[in-house]
Amino acid sequence: MNTDTIVMHYIRPTPDGNMTMTLCGCRIITDYQATAEAKSTGNWVTCPMCELAKTLEDMGLETETPEPEPVHRHRKPRRPTGWTQPAMF
Repeated sequence: MNTDTIVMHYIRPTPDGNMTMTLCGCRIITDYQATAEAKSTGNWVTCPMCELAKTLEDMGLETETPEPEPVHRHRKPRRPTGWTQPAMF
């Protein structure tokens, strides 16, 4: 039985497969198919820092999300491995 919990992040609308920055400042490559699969399992939570940033934006307070650093042409961007919360019990 898999007890790992997946942490979902908020992003601004971006085409699939692009490098972007989450509302909490993590660099990721968008993958909407993997996100849909993870959400269908029901074993996921939302990043609390992304939730806070979204709440502040909804309240009209400005938050600054750093822009992703440009990818150097000689380096292939690494696909992030992500973070999985360990089982609590």
